[in-house]
Amino acid sequence: MRVSNLVYMGMGEPLLNLDATLKSLEIFSHDAGFNISTRNITVSTVGIPEGIRKLADSGLRVKLALSLHSPREEIRRKLIPIAKRFPLSEILDALLYFWNRTRRRITIEYIMIRNLTDTPEDAEEMVKLLKDKFKEVRLLINLIPYNYVEELSFQPSTPERIDRFAGILAEHFDVTVRRSMGDDIKAACGQLRYKRLREDKLGPF
Repeated sequence: MRVSNLVYMGMGEPLLNLDATLKSLEIFSHDAGFNISTRNITVSTVGIPEGIRKLADSGLRVKLALSLHSPREEIRRKLIPIAKRFPLSEILDALLYFWNRTRRRITIEYIMIRNLTDTPEDAEEMVKLLKDKFKEVRLLINLIPYNYVEELSFQPSTPERIDRFAGILAEHFDVTVRRSMGDDIKAACGQLRYKRLREDKLGPF
């Protein structure tokens, strides 16, 4: 089966390994390589402004996804430690630069954690953060249900809270809700890592 879509996402930050990322993008998109259209390739980042700008200047017109997860700096820095290095204003400026250079769609990835990132106030803050700055940008907001991990204190948002949050955003942006898969066997995103860490610490039995 031929691979036609590619997403750089998961363990590791691709824009902190930019030379290797750009080289692999060239190979995947070249007609003598895998010949995957750059329209079908997305690079996901937690927000490395210099890397975003260099990707924009590379000539590789891939799509970009930002792991935002909260419009509030103090919450975002708790969820994403490296966010302490880069203020949201600097990241958003880099995203706008990327759009102006590439005209490729930008996706905002957003995790739904009950009472932490999923309140109506959070949704309104998202609108305030993005609406005016990105009014000319092709923007998609992808809401990601949190997959419960017993070692952490976070709780998943309920479907009702997700629907309410999405409804507020949908008045201004294109919004999708990611379908979670594998959580019934604790194999969804984020769950396997913590299971392995626990086993490494305590042993498998």
